[in-house]
Amino acid sequence: MFEDEQFYKDIIDNLYDGVYFTDRERVIRYWNKGAERITGYTSQQVVGRACRDNLLNHVSANGVQLCQNLCPLVACMEAGEPQEAEVFLHHAEGYRVPVLVRVAPLRDAEGNVRGAVEIFSKDVGGMAVRRELHELRRTVKTDKLTGVSNRQYLEERLHGVIAELEHQNSTAGLLFIDIDHFKRLNDTYGHDVGDKALRMVAATLRHNLREVDTVGRWGG
Repeated sequence: MFEDEQFYKDIIDNLYDGVYFTDRERVIRYWNKGAERITGYTSQQVVGRACRDNLLNHVSANGVQLCQNLCPLVACMEAGEPQEAEVFLHHAEGYRVPVLVRVAPLRDAEGNVRGAVEIFSKDVGGMAVRRELHELRRTVKTDKLTGVSNRQYLEERLHGVIAELEHQNSTAGLLFIDIDHFKRLNDTYGHDVGDKALRMVAATLRHNLREVDTVGRWGG
């Protein structure tokens, strides 16, 4: 049993992210090496102290002290649901460190919340940039109404497939699907209903194709 506990402790200790556990009273019971590296506080300095003592002095971008007001850890234990926030913590040497905080409840065998585990990462700026790039790529190739690929992306995909077929002995399938009497639907029930029909057809196709297939809105 002890060997198993030590094995898992070694794994968590060597994670790049900071990890710590608290009980229901927000007393810190575990503090990994990642947390030591990011905050400058050792396990000996932190374990046994309550995070509500404002040791890390978490604040929002607007300067609101989260430990006393909008603590994600408290929200997690009260709601019993994971929480996420981008905050600034107080490093042992006095400067602020931006971190992405993710908190999950810890439950006993009966399902009662007995504490929480918090994981925090230092690379908030990098994550934000990656999220923005991902969203930009998604927006550029996605039809806003239906959520499937737009015509520009479909044309690029078609050119790519044709180029592959010219150099490889392979096959490809192309289906052009039209909604019957779509103009009549719009004229009778209005464009809102027509848009809903488009979204329904697009969602049906998107959820029933393979990973290697592409579905998109060509137009109309």
